[in-house]
Amino acid sequence: MSLLTSIIDKFALSCTKDNEIGEQNHDLYDLVFDYFISSDIVEHFTHAIRQLDTTSPLDESSQWLLITGFNAAMDIGYYDNKHRDRFCEFWLPKYEVLLQEFIESLSLHAIKYILSSLIQIQITIENLAENFMRQELEFCNLQQNSEYLSIIQTVLPLIIKENFLQNLHADDYSQIDLRWDADVEQMTSSFISWLIFKILLMFTNTDGDCFTMVKRNLVIKNILFGAAQLIDDQHPVKLALRVIIVSIINESEIQNPKETIDILIENIKKINYLHGNKSSFSNNGVYDIELLIGLKGFLQYNQVQNVFLEKENLDLLIVLVEPLFSPVEIEFEGNEKIDDDLTPSKESTMNATQASSETTPNDDAELNSLLKDMALIALECLHLMLFNQEAKTIIRDHTEFVLFIREIEAYGRVRKTIDGFLWKLDEEDETQNEEENNRFDLMISYDEDHDSSLVENIYKYLIEHYDYRISFDEQSMPSSRCQAIVDSQCVLLCVSETYKSDPNCRMEVEHARNRNKRLIPFVLKQTIFDGWLGSICTNSRRIDSVEHDFDKSVRLLIDEIQQQRLIEFLSQSKSQLEQIHISSDTDYRAISSIESWTNQDVQHFLYDNKLDVMVLLTEQMNGEDLRQLFDRCQIDDDYWAGFDRLNQELEKRFQQVLPISVYIRVENGSPVDPQPPPINFTIRSPSTLTYPDLGPFSGRSFLYWSRPDDYPYADEFNGRIHTPKFHQTDGTNMCLQFTYYIKSTGTDNGTWLDVSTGGCYAASLFFIEQDNSNGWQTMTVPLHDGNCSISLYFTVNQRTSVRVAVALDEIIVDWCDVLAQSTTTTTPPISSSPIQFTFSTSLIVTFLSMIFLK
Repeated sequence: MSLLTSIIDKFALSCTKDNEIGEQNHDLYDLVFDYFISSDIVEHFTHAIRQLDTTSPLDESSQWLLITGFNAAMDIGYYDNKHRDRFCEFWLPKYEVLLQEFIESLSLHAIKYILSSLIQIQITIENLAENFMRQELEFCNLQQNSEYLSIIQTVLPLIIKENFLQNLHADDYSQIDLRWDADVEQMTSSFISWLIFKILLMFTNTDGDCFTMVKRNLVIKNILFGAAQLIDDQHPVKLALRVIIVSIINESEIQNPKETIDILIENIKKINYLHGNKSSFSNNGVYDIELLIGLKGFLQYNQVQNVFLEKENLDLLIVLVEPLFSPVEIEFEGNEKIDDDLTPSKESTMNATQASSETTPNDDAELNSLLKDMALIALECLHLMLFNQEAKTIIRDHTEFVLFIREIEAYGRVRKTIDGFLWKLDEEDETQNEEENNRFDLMISYDEDHDSSLVENIYKYLIEHYDYRISFDEQSMPSSRCQAIVDSQCVLLCVSETYKSDPNCRMEVEHARNRNKRLIPFVLKQTIFDGWLGSICTNSRRIDSVEHDFDKSVRLLIDEIQQQRLIEFLSQSKSQLEQIHISSDTDYRAISSIESWTNQDVQHFLYDNKLDVMVLLTEQMNGEDLRQLFDRCQIDDDYWAGFDRLNQELEKRFQQVLPISVYIRVENGSPVDPQPPPINFTIRSPSTLTYPDLGPFSGRSFLYWSRPDDYPYADEFNGRIHTPKFHQTDGTNMCLQFTYYIKSTGTDNGTWLDVSTGGCYAASLFFIEQDNSNGWQTMTVPLHDGNCSISLYFTVNQRTSVRVAVALDEIIVDWCDVLAQSTTTTTPPISSSPIQFTFSTSLIVTFLSMIFLK
């Protein structure tokens, strides 16, 4: 005797007369359930389900497996979440394989059985205890969401297969009963289509993760868009398809929003409880609450809000909100303009929470809970419409409705929803009383319903490892969160697809934008930045925790926070400096010597030269201190030693990072001669000279400095350049070679040229005073001992008010014996690694990136 036969016999002996497990019969239930997740059942089950699409009736064992035994395994008196998880783990991969076979052969009865089972296996005793009326709305088996998505992707292409669509169009629409537990004899392509859509709706509404999986899946979306074109608009299953599409659509995919809104509104008007029927909450197989969820997702887009503006639509939402109120007979302004059959009566909307004669007290509580959930979604839809100024005006005109909203006593989610709605409604009045104090470094904005656990991990990490002042309170009201935004330097947007459609989240982001707060988008889950979120975050740097691991994402976040703290510090410092500067009679630019600068001069100089971060390291420093700091940076033999010291101090004292770009400018001597002279070196050729009569008359491109005769002598009227730092090889045989040209109209040798070094040592290499060099001259001078980094400085001036021209070219550092072979008329031979600065036209761009004109 086979194991299956043995199980059937034992079941027959112990079950009730209705072929059920019965109460207090755990041994029998365990026997049946364990068999249904055993290896022995697979072959028998596959054989049984294949019989469904044959002309032969089911044999006895197959009948027991598919109906009696399966229902016993799903017995709601025993089947709990743990059993569900074990059953799904065993059967979901096998269901997918079987579906692939049956879709290929178009075995509709087998497909229907598996799809119905996929819904049935989600209903557990916990689900029924918590939510009897909404048992079919959403999956709770989140551990298996990837498997369900894979099954959805397997079965969904069926709805656009030509042979399947032919059967779909041939169905008698009037005979379709769109309930998943409809009589087993009902078999139509329409029913199977609806089962597919039903499962997809259930999956999408499960949680934010499942919703995002579908919204980001292009294969699924393309099939749905294709089905929308192929299925007749009058077909009952089209409503479920439309609700799915409006829930997952992106802004760029929206077409004809007016038609879609009209269809949604038409079906929302058919909601049964509006007409006194409190025993049914679906239409064409779509739950009323699913219609509202789809509408809420669609209303996040401004273009959709613009076509929803009709007063009748807003009035309809107001009617749907009414179950939030106590059951008092109330008629709101404007209701008379709704269709007569929608106007709430004593027996319908306002008394929807009261018990009917046919229901038990528990039924009443469940009904009340369901109606309030639907009312909350309707209120969230109204909240979204408040972002449209015209709609806000219409809603405000419903003064009695607004008054009752203000007077509702509620807690938890209801209280938060109402608080956010009223804050947005009163936004102009609210913002007038807000005062900034920046008591928080960061305010965290997030979707509390779907993303709390992920955000809490971020919050805990920040407060455990850093001394940030963070506004994060799961119990706070939206109005309090908006005030926290005002009190924060920056706002962390914990972004997900559900975040985008949450009106409170949008309210927080727009309020932060309006208060000019720094926005830090932190992508928790894959999100498309379109609609209002895309427009607001266009210029914000996004941190993608989906692309990066947690540690890297948090490091990037910390960088953003630190940058904002620095900006805030520097802004305050600069503001103070500007106030001081207004009352000051002097400007550091008028002081010829850096050593004479005060601390205020130093800070002004750093701001003006884009070295803001150095303000933190130069507290109380005067000009002499500043020069010593920069000279010390240049003396270090190790190029990065100075950077490490400065960066460590910044990080330890201020939790800031020294940008490499700032250090390189310091290292290359930018502030040593802080003020560029009004007349400085440029790159010229003989054909582009300021004074052609002074020359030089040969050469291609070179450094050129000239001065007219109406300039009096002054230190600041000189010409200055320096090379980037380079490493001088150890030894005494390194030399500098350069060519120079001097010509002036003076006669007292008033033009002088000085060549010196800076960096690890300062030394004068060459100095000459003359009015005429008699053409190009080449000089070769030795460098000093050292194995370190130096820069070459060239300074030129004229002591009298005469016209003058000076040129430099072919600046080369190499071994002295190599340079000794060169002459003024021949190009010097190049050693294995010379340092050469030549100013031919082809090298102008290279030169500009290497030489610093001061």
